[in-house]
Amino acid sequence: MFKQIALLFLLSLLMPTLQAANHRIQLNAILNGAAVFTINGQQVMLNVNQSKHGVKLSELTDTEAIVMVSGQLKRIKLGAAVGKYRKNESTEVRISKTNGMYLTSGQINNAPVMFLVDTGATVIALNSIVAKQVGIDYRGGRREIVDTAGGQTDAWSIRLNRVDVGGISLYNVDAVVIEGEYPRHVLLGMSFLNQIQMNNNGLLLTLMQTY
Repeated sequence: MFKQIALLFLLSLLMPTLQAANHRIQLNAILNGAAVFTINGQQVMLNVNQSKHGVKLSELTDTEAIVMVSGQLKRIKLGAAVGKYRKNESTEVRISKTNGMYLTSGQINNAPVMFLVDTGATVIALNSIVAKQVGIDYRGGRREIVDTAGGQTDAWSIRLNRVDVGGISLYNVDAVVIEGEYPRHVLLGMSFLNQIQMNNNGLLLTLMQTY
């Protein structure tokens, strides 16, 4: 970690500053499987599937990175920069509490589902019936055993191509499919919620995605 910090410091001294840095995403370096970017003039390090300042690192090779910005994939060569990037644009989704729960409609892989916001769930969780309805081949995922209210049952760890809640869209989101009919609603867990901002005043939950 110390070597990475030292190298980042050297990079900040040695690399030229772009005149339009505040409007660009630049790939400065690739270190130990992570990418170092300049985003809106700020230097950040991202691992695959991490996001910051509205930029998500989707793929990484030895020479380039593929990032997701405003729902679009952009390919950046090492040392290069891409397009205009505007800060402070955001999408908000407001969810009212119903019977003590935050329920909202959404989509998984463009198929409609009903989400229950659950900050206690590590990842998005859905039952196998819903998974089949939305066309997920979940048995190709990693098999696990999980504890449920009805006892232990089979589950499969997978990755969802796309998850939409209102105008908020995220890609390659970790999830688990649990065999059977539970949970009744799809649990919108932290693999989604950690990538956005949340504000809860007790009666209204606001989700916000900043680009």
